[in-house]
Amino acid sequence: MSINEKNVMGIKIKFMRIKAGLSQADLASLSGYSVRSISNWECGKGEPRSSAIEHITRICNERQNPSDDAEPTFKGEGKQPHHSGVRLKDRDSREGSVEVGVYAFAGAGGPMELFEHEPIQTIDIPQHWIKPELQAVLIRGRSMEPSIIDGAVVGVDTQDKKVISGELYAVWLDYEGAVVKRLFIEQNIVRVSSDNPAFKEMQIKNDEINTDTFVLGKVCWLMQSY
Repeated sequence: MSINEKNVMGIKIKFMRIKAGLSQADLASLSGYSVRSISNWECGKGEPRSSAIEHITRICNERQNPSDDAEPTFKGEGKQPHHSGVRLKDRDSREGSVEVGVYAFAGAGGPMELFEHEPIQTIDIPQHWIKPELQAVLIRGRSMEPSIIDGAVVGVDTQDKKVISGELYAVWLDYEGAVVKRLFIEQNIVRVSSDNPAFKEMQIKNDEINTDTFVLGKVCWLMQSY
């Protein structure tokens, strides 16, 4: 099963913004567009005009390639934001780490509202983990223990929606919202399973699954301490 839900321009804008070390608020301030507009474009809720794309591309390129060797500055306090986006922590190392905003899963609304709008904390991750379609999410609850404990952070690849049986995915459940579960594909059903045996498994018939909204992305990395 795969979901074909492409948002090419939104992904491009988000990737450029991340590479430039800008939050949505930073880009809004520099470009003159609202935070809501930028957020909607990145989420695929609208598409900017070509003039807006050119303007945003120019801003992001200038931030990635400054005219001198100084670190880029940002609106507000004149320093790189800690509240969202990503930031290179060690530009001279072979690997380097990146600061990313960690979001909470949306527990209400609809499947397009996968994440709460504002990050709740930041973490450093290896630079090669970064993808334009990646979101870092805080896990709450014990349903995936012992594999994923309460307070862990997972990376969700929101463009990888092809289900491989037994792997972890962010899915949308009508009564819970966005959650991480293990999916098992069988002939006529999908088993939606928690790793904690205290939580009951769900079985959904294939013809009852809305393939446009059920799978929200694949879990591609995990950070936690025991």
